[in-house]
Amino acid sequence: MSDNNDCHTEKQHIGSVLFLSANDTGHGHKSIVDALQQQITKLDPDIRISVVDGFTLGKKMLHMASSLYNPLVANMPTLWGLCYRMGNRFTKYVNAFVSKSIRSKLLSCLENACPDVIVSVHGIFVGSVLNILEEEQLKIPFITLIADLDNVSALWADDRAKYTLCPSMESKRTMRSLGIPEEKLKLVG
Repeated sequence: MSDNNDCHTEKQHIGSVLFLSANDTGHGHKSIVDALQQQITKLDPDIRISVVDGFTLGKKMLHMASSLYNPLVANMPTLWGLCYRMGNRFTKYVNAFVSKSIRSKLLSCLENACPDVIVSVHGIFVGSVLNILEEEQLKIPFITLIADLDNVSALWADDRAKYTLCPSMESKRTMRSLGIPEEKLKLVG
């Protein structure tokens, strides 16, 4: 990015929100963002909202992972379970792979959207995006909004996020067990 701090400084008032979501992984992420977008617009119609399917920022392998999600879950749940468990075990490597895959397009997206806050509603775009923000020294507040009520993936847990919004006590307990400080956890129901 040309000048890392032109539009990426913490402000009192939020004028722009960037949601990182996923359109093809069960549709729950998209539904959450749609509902939040409607509510934010009701509360303050002047807030600019950008929604990006994070998988579209990636290279071919990431696109393929997104398109294979529904068929794997429906037709090969055991294989999906293995992939899920491997992601939990090797979060550092998953985040490094995703960071490398999305870096260029994410930076371009940030340059265009100039968000005051980033909200990820998909676990794969938590640590990976925080890695990029940290490496580029971008001071954009980052919020994690967990989309799972239970059986929460370790990919959601990153204490560099300003806040982690938990939809259930179980998700909050999981985040605590993964090292997220209590003051960064918000139970939102």
